[in-house]
Amino acid sequence: MRLVRVGNDASQVGADVRVALTALGRQDSVVGGIALTGVRLAHCPRPIDAVAVLPHGVLIIVGVELPDPALRLEAPMAGQWKTDGWPLARSDGTMNPAVEALQLVNTVAARLQAAGLTSVPVRTVIAVGPYVETVSQPPDDVARGVRVVHPSATNLLALTAELATSTPSCSVEHAQRLLRELAPEQQALPTTTLLGEGFADTISPELASADTKLLPRFDDASPGPLAAQNAPSNPSSSTPRWLPIGALALVGLLVLIGIVVALSTSGSNRDEGTGQGQRRSGAKPVTPVAVEVGGVSFARTATKQDNTCAPHAFGDLGATLQREDCTQLRRAEFQAKVRGRTAEVSVAVALFGDSRTANSFQQVAQVPGSGGIKALNPGDPSAERIPRGAAFGTASRDNRVRIIQVAWRGQPSTPDDRDLIKLVQSARELPMPG
Repeated sequence: MRLVRVGNDASQVGADVRVALTALGRQDSVVGGIALTGVRLAHCPRPIDAVAVLPHGVLIIVGVELPDPALRLEAPMAGQWKTDGWPLARSDGTMNPAVEALQLVNTVAARLQAAGLTSVPVRTVIAVGPYVETVSQPPDDVARGVRVVHPSATNLLALTAELATSTPSCSVEHAQRLLRELAPEQQALPTTTLLGEGFADTISPELASADTKLLPRFDDASPGPLAAQNAPSNPSSSTPRWLPIGALALVGLLVLIGIVVALSTSGSNRDEGTGQGQRRSGAKPVTPVAVEVGGVSFARTATKQDNTCAPHAFGDLGATLQREDCTQLRRAEFQAKVRGRTAEVSVAVALFGDSRTANSFQQVAQVPGSGGIKALNPGDPSAERIPRGAAFGTASRDNRVRIIQVAWRGQPSTPDDRDLIKLVQSARELPMPG
């Protein structure tokens, strides 16, 4: 493995990471790859300690300094960290120090996703110091590709060895693109160097056909390409099918019965005021009402309120809510214009029975790739959608957690778009109905 020092060490743990990576040696006799240390990207409050671009994947390594050395660390991503049985506590109420580390990882992952560079596995390593002998993690966190370790050469070697068995392999050209995206000011490494570090000289079939999305997003309301392909090209020219006279009479009778039932049902709904259908969905299309926050005008276009969150969540967040659901979910859609472009702003507020449960939920929600809450469709608030390439943010207060997704309307979006990120920040203060 070859080290490229992009910037200074972000912390003492970062220095330990650099020393451990150096101990792995150059070229692919051990693991191979290129390790960038002291990586600084836009929107990051501090440098990332290291990003290792390996022949079979990428390791994003972020350091976390503990108050004291520990023999045993319990490190769940969505819960209280404990050292030797004692809970770690901070004045701001954060239950574990991984929150800020994961925000840095999210920035790197979003940048790679926006550049279409996630076709090889991307793993997160939270390096803890000054010393930890044993780390205990929930299996779900490990399965999501998040590892917490003390940054010794042995531990980092084990993590890189895990990726060495993965497919697809990373080509020289793909590695060059990754390095250029992460360290654009660094001089490009020659092809011979990358070949010596174990990168393939051609694109593997697996890499060529791999899905480059971290989170596949789709709109349930829109017809897929397969449906369009299978639709008749000229329905009017198809051969007419004639019904017997008896069948026509039966059809007419059924239509008449349907009209009578529909009229009686709609009448009873009007008498009840709200209507059974509206009570079932809770969806309300609204006349746009403008609210100004942070110098930006947000027009509210739809609202909806539900008594449960799990059916409206996707990804790991949905699984978390299946175990411990919220007590109420409030959602609203807004539109905002920035420099001539219209952004769709989706805000969801989940209410829980207590602040502890809300805190645990937020810890899961802000993990990269953990899913989210489905957004409303302004044209049909009873329908739901997953915004594509949206900038993402969370906020919590007492027993409430706010999840924000912002994407351009009718245009491609990326999570690291500066204008979208600014709208996410403003949307933290948007008033919600109810």
